[in-house]
Amino acid sequence: MVFLVHGGGWRHGDKAHERLVQNKVARWVPRGVVLVSVNYRLLPEAGPDEQLRDVARALATAQRQAPGWGADPQRFLTMGHSAGAHLVALLAAT
Repeated sequence: MVFLVHGGGWRHGDKAHERLVQNKVARWVPRGVVLVSVNYRLLPEAGPDEQLRDVARALATAQRQAPGWGADPQRFLTMGHSAGAHLVALLAAT
């Protein structure tokens, strides 16, 4: 399963960003990989620490839902773009 976190400088962006998501879908879904693209609260509503918690909650939810989507909850690849990569790296470090 690929768990994707969008970028946008912590202030902008959306999980449905067309160019970002479509490329990942075209690459991974035909290979039998489930792709999950998630949102998090943005600045100024939530700072990076709160955004990290949003992403962690989304990951835990995706892991719980994975069997229903035909995916293994123990086989997740996390990836992000720009600010999303930062949040994924923070998540991995914690």
